Amino acid sequence: LQQKILQQTILLIKQKFDIRKADAVFEKGPSPPPWLEEMLLDSNWRSMIYQLSEEHQNCALLNFAIQRVSELGLHNEISTLSSATTRLSVFNLVLIEMLLKLLDEDESSLVSVLPQFKKMCSHSQHTYFYTQAVLHKLCQTNPRAQHLRRLSQELENHAVEKSTFARKINFLLSGIIDWPEVSQSVQSVLMSRTTSLGDIIKLFDKYSLEIPPPVEFVRHPNFLDIFVRDLFNPSKTLNTVNLNKYLYVLAYAVSVKEEYPNPTIPHRQQFNQRKLNKDRLQPTMNAIQQARELCNKTHTGAEIVTAIQDIKQFIHEFPIISIGILHWIRLEMTELSYYTASTTPIVLPLHLYILKQIALEHPLQHPNLMDLIVNCFELEPDLDALALMELRKLFLEIMIFLLQCGYVLPVMQYIENSNNKIDQSLIRFFIFQVLDFASPPYSLDFSFLLFQIIRNPMTTQALKSIERKQILDFLDIYLQDDKERKKEIAELKMILS
Repeated sequence: LQQKILQQTILLIKQKFDIRKADAVFEKGPSPPPWLEEMLLDSNWRSMIYQLSEEHQNCALLNFAIQRVSELGLHNEISTLSSATTRLSVFNLVLIEMLLKLLDEDESSLVSVLPQFKKMCSHSQHTYFYTQAVLHKLCQTNPRAQHLRRLSQELENHAVEKSTFARKINFLLSGIIDWPEVSQSVQSVLMSRTTSLGDIIKLFDKYSLEIPPPVEFVRHPNFLDIFVRDLFNPSKTLNTVNLNKYLYVLAYAVSVKEEYPNPTIPHRQQFNQRKLNKDRLQPTMNAIQQARELCNKTHTGAEIVTAIQDIKQFIHEFPIISIGILHWIRLEMTELSYYTASTTPIVLPLHLYILKQIALEHPLQHPNLMDLIVNCFELEPDLDALALMELRKLFLEIMIFLLQCGYVLPVMQYIENSNNKIDQSLIRFFIFQVLDFASPPYSLDFSFLLFQIIRNPMTTQALKSIERKQILDFLDIYLQDDKERKKEIAELKMILS
């Protein structure tokens, strides 16, 4: 009854809220009304204040309330509010809190937190510019510059979808405009989404100088992605005379190390004192060239074993080659004709083996791997029902392998979201494979998603006809771990018993 009265009161306040009266109350005394502080300690009242602040962004009382929430340390609650981005003092506190949190996240957790960060920081040109300026400043002297640069790049990619203004800001902050030809070539590649010989020659000339530009200018992830796609695309015709220039620029970007004498001073101020370590430049060029040739050549007999061993070694030693080979396999495996070709029984297992090697060696490639496997899993090649089922089972095994490599929640979420579209025999296979290698204690997120998969009516019905001890054991453990869903878990356990 008390909760219903509270909800009704909140509804009436939202309907009758008058900004002039609210501000009059706020401005009446020398200090804010004491009842406001009490309201801010209750999550229900705070939720109402957040909703009102979005509708009435010029209300002094509500803006003060948002600032107080920030001072109380509840930054997660207000990070997505547009009203939190209009006051620099509030935005600054929220940004600091969010950056500290993001720097402590692992890769799988970061994926779920990033959207909130990107939405808040790209709310306006002002918030975007301010955030990027802070990140660029921190990158110059902070020991975790690599992680901060990743956040800057993720934010840029998100903002560029709305306006190219975002990329111009990043170019301005990076200092690349001091090198006009490099700036022009990099921007040309990013804008056209492909490499051109003219741009490559300009970059080759500049990075072959005795004092080349900073290497960070050609380390933009989108730039490198375009470069790799063009080099590892058999249908892309590259000028063979100038191929070495392509290889040099890419190898330089991923292998050359710049060493600055004082880590506490911005790099720009020590540019002439830097030392270049090019020890890995030539080996990287050679490896990219050999890997590219292996991907473009048709192998037979004993050559296949040798080629696979070489590719495995390249994947282990050169992360950039793993990206190129993944792109090459994507081009092959997303073509419907691939699955009806006479060579598929030989080639497909080799491709899947290579994908597993990439998953083992390079956790940062897990999202790209998952995206490829999902695309392949959802294809409808011209195969009979049984052959198609076996094919999808192979792709499901790769998803399970990704899960074993630590890419847990995205795989679980995909299966849970797609449950009704996937044959239930494959869902059963997935459940038992996961329970075979996963052992308690389980995380609550993992347990909840597996519970959601099992409780799907189609899955529950399909599980009734087989041995269910593993599932019942899992539900017993989950019953102890998640008190909030105790009733739902007990009901499902009763159905399956």
